[in-house]
Amino acid sequence: MPAFQAFGGIAADANPHAATLAVTPPAHVANDILLLMILVRGQTDTATVASTGGGTWTIMTGSPFDRSTVSRYWLFWLRATGTTETCAITFSGTAGDAYGVIINYRGAATSIDPWEVKGTPQTNTTDPAVLTGITALSAASLIVAALGGENNNNTGITTTGTDPAAYAEH
Repeated sequence: MPAFQAFGGIAADANPHAATLAVTPPAHVANDILLLMILVRGQTDTATVASTGGGTWTIMTGSPFDRSTVSRYWLFWLRATGTTETCAITFSGTAGDAYGVIINYRGAATSIDPWEVKGTPQTNTTDPAVLTGITALSAASLIVAALGGENNNNTGITTTGTDPAAYAEH
């Protein structure tokens, strides 16, 4: 069964056009699935992601996703080929403040796209955030919900979750 392993450190740069944003993945092994989330405050940028560990970063359906006129998000994933995957992001455009983080999952299918269902990006200002419309297609599915916020306004928000396994059986 797929399972969360660890978060890497958050990489940040107030001027991402001056250098490559290096995002350090958490410890991983071959066939782990690494999920990269990128946020840029502004919507004129494009992001290019490269790895030197042997795997290839694949952009997720719906990326990039623009939220209103204030931010752009990307999700990429990579199947690790070993323990030395890296991530280097270059940007083009004029926006500022870029952030990136990598999350590691283990136990996913090793020969197919590990994301059985991909939801549609949504935007709102509801607190708490409500996510609907994702239905697992098979037993023992792991549901990953990527949530982000920007403009330095989220210090008072508490994020919680409910284990859907407690409410649904396959």
